Amino acid sequence: MKDDIKNNIIGFSIYNQYTVGDTILGIASGLCKKYGWSTEDIKSGSIGKRKAFEYTIKAATECKDVYAIATVLFLKEYSSEIENVGYCITNEALLIEMIEILESIEDKDEFVCFLLGRANFSGRGAELDFEKVLYYFDRAAKGGIEIARLFYHEVKGEFDAIFNLAERLARQYPDSHIIKFYLAHCCYHGYGTEKNYEKVVELVGYTAETETCNNDPIDYYFLASRYLLGLCYFHGYAVEKDLRRAQELFHCSGASYNPEAWYTEAITMLLSDADKDPIYIWHLLEKSALRGCLPAARKVMLCLRVGYGVEPDKELYTQYADYYDHEKETGETVSDLGYEADHCDLIDRKKKVIKDDEID
Repeated sequence: MKDDIKNNIIGFSIYNQYTVGDTILGIASGLCKKYGWSTEDIKSGSIGKRKAFEYTIKAATECKDVYAIATVLFLKEYSSEIENVGYCITNEALLIEMIEILESIEDKDEFVCFLLGRANFSGRGAELDFEKVLYYFDRAAKGGIEIARLFYHEVKGEFDAIFNLAERLARQYPDSHIIKFYLAHCCYHGYGTEKNYEKVVELVGYTAETETCNNDPIDYYFLASRYLLGLCYFHGYAVEKDLRRAQELFHCSGASYNPEAWYTEAITMLLSDADKDPIYIWHLLEKSALRGCLPAARKVMLCLRVGYGVEPDKELYTQYADYYDHEKETGETVSDLGYEADHCDLIDRKKKVIKDDEID
C-alpha cells in the first residue's frame, strides 16, 4: 500500500494529476485494515466515498499516517459526494494541520521531505519559504526523488541545470506536464540551450485543447505552459500570428499565481480587432498589478489618470506611482509581450484612442 500511494503522489508531481475517483476507496480500505477498522461501509457510490474520505482523514489526524496525509494533500474530487462532507482542495485549515503533523515527525524520510517541500513551494498548508524548499527538496532528491531537484534548481535560478535534468527526465516521463513546461520554458528563453520556438510549440501545444486543469496553485505548470503557447501566437513564433487565439490562451491560463496572463490578455485585447471592454480590461490590469506585475501597474496608472474603465483617482494614482518608482529599480518593467506592446494606446468601445504617453 505504501509504495502505491507514494508512487501515486510522486506521480502527481511528475504528471500533474490528482488522486481522484475510486482511488480513495482502495486507499481507505488499506488504511482500515492497517488500523483494524471495519471496511463494511467502504464501497462504491457517494456514501462509500464519503466514508472512505472520513477514514482517510481519521488516519491522517488521529494516527498521523504519512500516506493518509499525502492522500489528503493531493486529493481532488470534483463531485459533491466528497465536497459535501466539508472538504475541498482549498480547505486551508485542514492543509495546515496536515503540514504541522509532517513537520512534527523527527525522522523524516525522502517522501516526507518531498511533501514538505511541495507545501512550502506552493504555499498550500504552509507559508512560502524558499529556505525550507531548498532544504527539503535537496533531501528528497538525495533520497532518490529526482523531480524534487527540478524544483530545487528553479528556486536557485539554475536554468542551465534545469534544462539538462529536464531533458534527461523527459526520456523517462515523456507525458509529464511539469517536465514539458521546464523544457519549453528553457527553449523559449534560451536557458541552457538555444531558443527553439518550434520545440516550444511541440512541447506545449496540447494545452490548447486540454481542459483537465483547475484553479489550484498546483496546476501552475500546466497553466504556465499554456501561457507560453499564448506568447507564441502573440508574436507569431513557430505558428501564424493570431491575437484572438493568444487572448483565449492567456484567458485560460490566468490565475493568482500567474498574474502576467491577466496582463497579457488585457494588452492583447487592446491590440486585437476584438470589441473593447474598458471595464473588463481595467479589471484584468488591476488584478495583475495587485499581484506585483510592474507592466500592469504602469498601465493601471494611465487608467486611473484618464478614467479608463474606472473613475479617475488621483490619490490611488499617486500610490501606484510611488510603488512603481520604488519597484522598477529591481523589477521587470517590460513584459513578455515587449516594450512596444506594453506602451500600446487605450481604446474604448467607441474606438476612441487614448494615447499612452511616457509614464516611466
